[in-house]
Amino acid sequence: RIIIQTAGVVAGILLMVVALARPQKGETRLTSISANITILLDVSRSMLVTDISPSRLQRAKAEISGLIRSLRGERISLIVFRHKPVMLCPLTFDYAFATESLELAEPDCAIPGETDVGGALLQTLHSLSSQKNVVILVSDGEDLSEENEVLDEVKKCINLAKDKGIPVFTVGVGTEDGGLVPVSSEFGGSSLQGNVEIRSKLNPGLLRTIAEETGGKYLQISERSFYGNKLATFYLQYIRPVIKREAVELPVTLPDERYRLFLFPSVILLLIILVANGNSSSLNPRLFIKLFIVICNITLWSGITYGSSTGGYQSTREIKAKAYKLYREHRYTEAGNLYLLASTLASERDSILLRYNAGVCYYHSGNILKAVEIFRNIPEEPQYSSLIQKALGYSLFQLAQKTDSYEDRIKLLREAGRILIKLFRTSSHSDELLQNIFVVIDAMTKAEERFTIQSATARLQNNTTFDIANVLYAHQRDLALTIASAVTDSSPSDVRKCKEVAKIQKSLGYICQTLSHRLRNSSETAELADIAEKARQKMFEVAELVRKLDTRATNESETVVMLIYEIWKKLVPPEYLIVESITAQTNAISHTQKIMSSGIQSDRVRKELERTGELTRLFLQKFLPLEEKVQEQIKQTVNELANQAIVSQELALKHAIENNFTRSLKAQEASLEILQRIKKLLLSMKPSSEQKEPALISKAEGTIETGKDSKESLTSYEEPVDFNPSNEQDVEEIMKKIIEREKAYKTELRKRSTIPRGSAGKDW
Repeated sequence: RIIIQTAGVVAGILLMVVALARPQKGETRLTSISANITILLDVSRSMLVTDISPSRLQRAKAEISGLIRSLRGERISLIVFRHKPVMLCPLTFDYAFATESLELAEPDCAIPGETDVGGALLQTLHSLSSQKNVVILVSDGEDLSEENEVLDEVKKCINLAKDKGIPVFTVGVGTEDGGLVPVSSEFGGSSLQGNVEIRSKLNPGLLRTIAEETGGKYLQISERSFYGNKLATFYLQYIRPVIKREAVELPVTLPDERYRLFLFPSVILLLIILVANGNSSSLNPRLFIKLFIVICNITLWSGITYGSSTGGYQSTREIKAKAYKLYREHRYTEAGNLYLLASTLASERDSILLRYNAGVCYYHSGNILKAVEIFRNIPEEPQYSSLIQKALGYSLFQLAQKTDSYEDRIKLLREAGRILIKLFRTSSHSDELLQNIFVVIDAMTKAEERFTIQSATARLQNNTTFDIANVLYAHQRDLALTIASAVTDSSPSDVRKCKEVAKIQKSLGYICQTLSHRLRNSSETAELADIAEKARQKMFEVAELVRKLDTRATNESETVVMLIYEIWKKLVPPEYLIVESITAQTNAISHTQKIMSSGIQSDRVRKELERTGELTRLFLQKFLPLEEKVQEQIKQTVNELANQAIVSQELALKHAIENNFTRSLKAQEASLEILQRIKKLLLSMKPSSEQKEPALISKAEGTIETGKDSKESLTSYEEPVDFNPSNEQDVEEIMKKIIEREKAYKTELRKRSTIPRGSAGKDW
């Protein structure tokens, strides 16, 4: 029995020891994308020259240290050389070990002799396999071998690198002015060769040739001040994109823990021996059961305690590996959840990258809102700031694209634009980043236009199609006069005025687009939609011409007026035409009187007479289809009067062309009297409650106050700032004035018995 008990104790202890050793059996194979970076560092005595601070070698080590901090899963190795290369750090993922090895890089750690840059690079390339490798050569470029040997070795290096597909990036450290090489003694001073001080200079030609011929890039570090981050920036901008192309998938093995298979039998065996007390007959079953339950619970809870905080995983490393596997399987949401779990258990620095990875996973899963939330809440870390801000900017852009509300979309795009522009200004410039900034700005411009159109449509939904065309025509006519005077002067005040005019013209373009949609939705006016769309495009063109003080804006704005006029003519009711004809006739009389008093010729009389004749004839065309609704006596009278007015207008135009303004004036006055009679007859056709005149769009010259310049109303519009357009505000202002104008007309027209004043004199 003693032998059995002793053997049992020994076996139990051995099983316990094996359990404590955490035996593992089986494995889970994952994949990780990586590439190899080999740093070839020159540690010759010329690297001790202090032409840059604190010395070439110390500066090179600081730059390499910054590079190591920028790595993201790449393996790195460190080789130093003077006459021959020496491996200081083999390929490893352990960046801390690589940094410690870098501290040992001194001239004494390499084989002394003449510096042989070409030979060291050639041996390094021979030791590397094809592809998935990148070499970074850091040196002052001085090769003390014979010139022919140097050229021959460099040629061999270039050919070998091309054959293996290994790009060589070179870093020149030092200045072309150079400095004295310190002597190898504890007293300092300069090296002597035949009683002559040795001066070492940077040789960029050799390094640049190697880089360009092998598909790499050359970086020169010649600044005397000490920074230590230039190589890291160079790596992110030029080397990392190459690494992504050369990267391959490496297997990652996760072992399965089997310690419980040994721990449990060990506990049972020791428990039996402990309870037996050397005699099997003395075994107390009740005590055995109690101890068995206690130990089982301890064993069970030890496993639960170990794994509960990690969701059943044995380590943070296992969580990250599992998350990456899920990411590769496109199970992005699960991967993001695991990365967030790992971030709660990792160090503060590692947590930043893990949360970034989680955000990337949610981004790919389509949960952009979650990604934005994560990127926004990652703590500030200078090393990763640009990476995180770039991800946040792109995520905000995608979130904006999924947002239905144009107002919210504009806010998100504005924030994305600010982030990316700030990143572009503070980091190394990237063509991709700049291109994406333009994409964001373009998307924001389109969203603002859609939002402005949407707002204008909502505010105009209670107005008839003609109401919109009528108001648009009134504004555009007034604005055309303003443009004609604004673009002819380049004084600072007129430059500002042109910007304000351009804003109003653009706002009218948005209203015109609303008119276009309204016309297209009706089968009766669908053909007018094309004219409205052409007018809208012209309005935006005019806005740009006015902003640039281009005199072509005058003619183009007149073209816009004529396009809107074509729409207005098709939509206008007959009573509006008579009022407009009266206004045009009044203007013609006013100009005729001015010519007769001053003797100064003007073609305004002819234009106004042609206009009043056109309006009167158009009135007849539109009035005839309504005859069945009109009393026979009134119908006949209106037709006769309209024809009489047309005859008088034609006669007035004939005399005006002949410069016989006396006779022309008499014919015009007769025409005006007839038109006023027609207007009264039209009003009498309606019930007394509806006997009011329509709102006018033309200015009846000579009958209203002319002291108010229509341009004064433009000063209320302010120039928009970057990323803060105010198109919506422009439309709101115009619509507010439209409503005020209509109300004023409705009140005033009830009281008028003379020729009504036009709209041009009103404060729009």
